[in-house]
Amino acid sequence: MGSRRRMMGSVSPYTRLSYIESDGTTGSHINTQVSSYTNTNFEIKFMPLSPFGTTHHVMIGCSRETSTGNLSIDTYTAADATSNGRIYTGSQFIEGHLTSGDNIVKLNGTTCTINGTDYTVIRSTFTYNYKIYLFAELHQSSTRYRCAGRIYYVKIWRGSTLVGDFIPVLKNDTGEYGFLNLVDDTFHTNTNLSGG
Repeated sequence: MGSRRRMMGSVSPYTRLSYIESDGTTGSHINTQVSSYTNTNFEIKFMPLSPFGTTHHVMIGCSRETSTGNLSIDTYTAADATSNGRIYTGSQFIEGHLTSGDNIVKLNGTTCTINGTDYTVIRSTFTYNYKIYLFAELHQSSTRYRCAGRIYYVKIWRGSTLVGDFIPVLKNDTGEYGFLNLVDDTFHTNTNLSGG
């Protein structure tokens, strides 16, 4: 609640924005500092600016070498596919259903709601604790698949416990763009970001 009071106060350290935009270049991703587990759930509103196609661009994600450890939203579309993007929920993915405009995706257990339509997904068991990135994917210790796009908000749960409630802001004293996590009042930023 402290951050909510500060946001609404007469002298706020942050200006609330509608979105944060990444240009998809080096340094344009954000580390949420929230770890991913088997029971991680999330909701995100975003617009991809990187194209759908056979090149990976990840809006939110983390992964590891084994195929079970992948939690991400990716613009990748197989060459023979007729729909856009993939949402990985471990060793499995659901393909398509994303648009080039605004999307709202919510993963809750084995239900993935994409722009208002529910789909049943398979969740894999993985117990690593890699951090969840925005505008890219953390692959073990390296950053890959950077994505140009806009993110309007992100909520992350571990089970039913909210651990990340990210809103886009401008930090007034430094002019930095990033996300404020209302759960722990932490500010997350990087270079090559803008907002509106």
